[in-house]
Amino acid sequence: TIATRWGSRFSRKLARRVAEARALFDQGAAEGALALPGLPENLKRGISDTQARYQAVLEALDRRDDLAALDRVRTLLALPLSEENGYRTRAQAALPSLERKARDLAEKAVGEGVAAFRDRRWRQAREAFEKAGRAAPAHPVAEVYLQRLAETGRDLYRDGYVLKSLDPEAARERFDQALACLPPGDPILQKIREALP
Repeated sequence: TIATRWGSRFSRKLARRVAEARALFDQGAAEGALALPGLPENLKRGISDTQARYQAVLEALDRRDDLAALDRVRTLLALPLSEENGYRTRAQAALPSLERKARDLAEKAVGEGVAAFRDRRWRQAREAFEKAGRAAPAHPVAEVYLQRLAETGRDLYRDGYVLKSLDPEAARERFDQALACLPPGDPILQKIREALP
């Protein structure tokens, strides 16, 4: 019938257009793919999303924010793209350099954190170890020191609680130090806030 032939011709035309869009997209030419008329909306959204994620990588690199760029590269590589896709290959090419920079940054942050911990600069120590953890997730030294900081914070809270009636000023000092040591969401934080005048 005429309707079947027309539908079949339309389907073949759409299939060619989708194949052409995918080929352009795999070459890294998202704009060209999106300019093709009559593409399905879900394909357009997928292409636009990948292009936006790749643009976010470039913007992070322009800002010299290697951690943000690394995070965005990992997000882009998690997308279901073909191995030959231009966005994937460029992201994979950038990954080793960004990972090396992140490891270097983590080691520097750990060194700063250890020095701050030894000097009892709790807030700076926590910030440095958290930075190391963002740069190199599950960094063993940073994790150990973050646990030690939490333990120190709990000890400082207990000291402050004991001193509360004897020496309120010393208790407040211990509570302030404990606040700097404890991670966000620790249940003792609420107790400290309630104990502070």
